[in-house]
Amino acid sequence: MLGSREFLELKIAFLMAGFKIKDATLKRWLKKYGEKDIHMNAKLMSKSDKKKPIDNPEAWMETALKDGFAKSSRCRGTL
Repeated sequence: MLGSREFLELKIAFLMAGFKIKDATLKRWLKKYGEKDIHMNAKLMSKSDKKKPIDNPEAWMETALKDGFAKSSRCRGTL
């Protein structure tokens, strides 16, 4: 049975697979930013991509994590 952390990592991997994010990059982000931040930003990236396709998902996510897109007050209601 999966624990909550493993389940969240699996959800993140599923979301990122559609954007062709490399496993090594995802592991680096997990180590640096943690599961919750990545999951929130992955959901935001998925929603953003539906409105307008994201040309460089890896760069988008890197910026989102560094700048805290999902933590901003503007985005909290959209997740």
